[in-house]
Amino acid sequence: MSIAELFFGGTFHIISFALIIGAACFITYVVKNRATYRHWEKAFYIMFTLGLFMSIAAGTRDSIGTADGFPTEGALFITLCALGVLGFIILIIGLLSKLSKSKTVFRYGTYVLMAIIVVKTLLVQGKRVIEFLQN
Repeated sequence: MSIAELFFGGTFHIISFALIIGAACFITYVVKNRATYRHWEKAFYIMFTLGLFMSIAAGTRDSIGTADGFPTEGALFITLCALGVLGFIILIIGLLSKLSKSKTVFRYGTYVLMAIIVVKTLLVQGKRVIEFLQN
């Protein structure tokens, strides 16, 4: 397997890589413009949706739970699940904050979702690269 196949080896590889690039671009844009950025609620929902789609694409790409796929036991899988649950908890808090009309929750919630996406991406892609280098 070549390095190109690692990221472009099939439909879900391409979709997953495109989502990673899209998330990186959006995170960079928001962080660079954080002082003047005003659409925190929209950024919050975009980050949650991107993170969800990235998890789905990575899970499909890496065949989670199958004999030859990503194992469903161990610290890495538990960490990824815990971060996913944390993302959903942040979403619920954000939805509840709409009742109080607070934008602060969306701003800091967006930062937390960004951190979750970055950590999960580094963990999953790091595992894939390590496996690639070992083969």
